[in-house]
Amino acid sequence: MRIRRKKRQHCVREGKPLVARTAANQEWALDFAPDAAACGRAIRMLSVVDAYTRECLALEVDTSFASRRVTRVLEAIVAGRGVPQAIRCDNGPDSDDVPCPSRSPIPAQTREGADGICRILT
Repeated sequence: MRIRRKKRQHCVREGKPLVARTAANQEWALDFAPDAAACGRAIRMLSVVDAYTRECLALEVDTSFASRRVTRVLEAIVAGRGVPQAIRCDNGPDSDDVPCPSRSPIPAQTREGADGICRILT
């Protein structure tokens, strides 16, 4: 006799189309990408991209990233380019290091929305 197992419940996600950007520094996309070195050691890459210009603002490679390191990278970009209106990041397990909303280097109050985008409150 076969025992029935309950099906695993998955989160319901509501897809929202991305808003078209009209100028630089409106939104930055922050992402972590895993990879492996030639010797087999696991590495991670942190990339920060301007959503309008598609310019790579930062590309950091290391074996791990602490939240302080991510904050330093964002502070360096803000010092050179100014403050973005929003920072978009996915909700993956590696996004726990992202300094949004409480440890944000952006000198304003931020709020993380349900879509994973940190917006500056004015």
